[in-house]
Amino acid sequence: MRGRWLRATLSAFPTLFGERLVIKIVDESLLAREFQELGMSKDVADEAQRLLACRHGVLLVNAPPGQGRRTTFYSMLAHLKGRGGATS
Repeated sequence: MRGRWLRATLSAFPTLFGERLVIKIVDESLLAREFQELGMSKDVADEAQRLLACRHGVLLVNAPPGQGRRTTFYSMLAHLKGRGGATS
């Protein structure tokens, strides 16, 4: 995939029958989206932007597996990066 960054993560965990390995390969270019593209209502998207405008604090994103935590996180980072915010 030329010109695109892929992120690979490897997780290992024990099971009754030995270890299980999980490999996730994510095309990060597909993750950074506008909040309303994620299915957020305008009110929720506005609140997310308001929270991201705060200079200090911690934002907790919690959801069951497969519900878009990573996509939401990358969208928030892209929003901060677009306005010159700290993303470290």
